[in-house]
Amino acid sequence: MKRAALVFTLVLLGAFELYLTTAYLPLRHQKNIGNVVSHTLFRQEVKPFTAHPALDEEIERTLQRSLPLVITLYAFITTLVVFNGFLILKI
Repeated sequence: MKRAALVFTLVLLGAFELYLTTAYLPLRHQKNIGNVVSHTLFRQEVKPFTAHPALDEEIERTLQRSLPLVITLYAFITTLVVFNGFLILKI
């Protein structure tokens, strides 16, 4: 029972690690991976996000204008990836 829980946790952390590392990819690749994951997990077609028609463009413009925000964002993601990697190694 304990071994099965450890294997499940390891698989879950590994999948989370892979998903976190997609943050370093270009936006178009992130969208495609998100669509594949949503379709695979939920077995349904991905509906377009309709809350704001140009949200992706506004986020990209904000990130292009603010270097400290980009550095902070990538530092946070890197911290999560490293911490998750340590958890995987401990298991």
